[in-house]
Amino acid sequence: MKPVVTVSSMREADRKAHAQGLLGELVARAGWATANSARSMLSGTYGKRVGVIAGPGNNGNDGRVAAKVLERWGAKVDVVAVGPEIAGKGAGEIFGHGIDLLIDAAYGTGFRGEYSAPISPDGVQVLAVDMPTGIDGDTGVALGSPQIADRTVTFAALKPGLLVGAGPDFAGLVELVDIGLDPGETNIHLIEDEDVTQTVLGAGARGRCDHKWSSAVCLVSGSPGMMGAANFAALGAMRAGAGMVRHLYPGSGDGSSPVGEAVSSEVEVGELAGRVETEAKRCHSLVVGPGLGRSADVASQLREILSSSAIPIILDADGLFAFAEGGDSSSAAGGLGTLRGGNLVITPHEGEFERLTGAPLSDDRIGDVTALSKRLNCAVLLKGPTTVVSSPERAFLVNSGGPALATAGSGDVLSGIAGAFVARIGMGRPEIMSRSGSTALDQLAYIVAVAAHVHGRASQLGLELGLIAGDLPLLVAKWLSQEVYDL
Repeated sequence: MKPVVTVSSMREADRKAHAQGLLGELVARAGWATANSARSMLSGTYGKRVGVIAGPGNNGNDGRVAAKVLERWGAKVDVVAVGPEIAGKGAGEIFGHGIDLLIDAAYGTGFRGEYSAPISPDGVQVLAVDMPTGIDGDTGVALGSPQIADRTVTFAALKPGLLVGAGPDFAGLVELVDIGLDPGETNIHLIEDEDVTQTVLGAGARGRCDHKWSSAVCLVSGSPGMMGAANFAALGAMRAGAGMVRHLYPGSGDGSSPVGEAVSSEVEVGELAGRVETEAKRCHSLVVGPGLGRSADVASQLREILSSSAIPIILDADGLFAFAEGGDSSSAAGGLGTLRGGNLVITPHEGEFERLTGAPLSDDRIGDVTALSKRLNCAVLLKGPTTVVSSPERAFLVNSGGPALATAGSGDVLSGIAGAFVARIGMGRPEIMSRSGSTALDQLAYIVAVAAHVHGRASQLGLELGLIAGDLPLLVAKWLSQEVYDL
């Protein structure tokens, strides 16, 4: 995992460095790192023209140091102070000549208000220092007309605004550089491939004596006419390593069942909770909701299932709708809030999140997800361009996916992967607790965040255009297998 540190925490780190007399040295290192990144973008510096927009604070000082270093390396550098007189102007007007690279060292994470960025000509790259000016460092919100960067070199730790909101669209390639500044403790982290290696392929790897029930998943999913969702979830679980999927679905006696190796049983709606209790005794996770239907009888059974389950639960799709009772958000929160805490993960998309809370997401997605987690005493996975997963105390970000995942059924596959990983990895292992935290909800949030990361990474192996949910399960197995071979 990579730590992700808020703006206020970075300010406190800077204050401590200043008090210790270290700020000048840190600025020198940041300036050199900026110059090095610029040299990489320019493929050499001799004879190249560079323009630097420098602000009045440390961000501007980083840019000024970079300018001096680049001049020593043979570049011709002009430094212009940021101000209203250059707002929205073309780089040629600002510097009086053409440039090969524009360095944005105006304000970085410290910016407040609205910014009108200089206009970079076509073909001229932009390097942002720490944060593209005009992007809120905590939320990624665009404040005015921010600088659009091809690359952002950021220091000490990632900032939330580089990963959420509009931030990724403005930051370009993000380069993280250690300059010796201690950012302090943080409760936000970005999931990486290494998390998969250490958990799913480490702590969660199958042992020599494991058998199919060692990683069994109970799936409550599907209904007449909605078996596709159950199929996606079942295949997602099996391709992610579940040794057994016991599948229960409410039916009408037509005998329909999903395709695949899941052991499926059609159950009368009124008997669903009882059957789940029996099947779940030999399983290690419970996935509930995809394609289950939205009848009052199903909702009643779900309340019973969720209030009595002794194993971790991943609640998705129609399972979430059941607690909204047709859109009554107070009823949704109340229903989930009465469940036994510590073993529940909910996985809403934006619309479902609004239905559960009664309000649309604010600009602060991380804060919103954490607040809902605390309110309902469960882990929350909010799907999106950057997926946010939170327990009441910790948040994990996932940015491995992309627009290809915006296809029907992909979320059902994710639910299956999450169920498989929870069943495989298990709770309370020291190697998991050391990465995620000591509470059960911390561990659940971390494990399903790793599942979301694999979901995204697998999608990158698929078709650039036309990826469908049915492609994903096999791509998950393929990506995980490649990771094994790389070890």
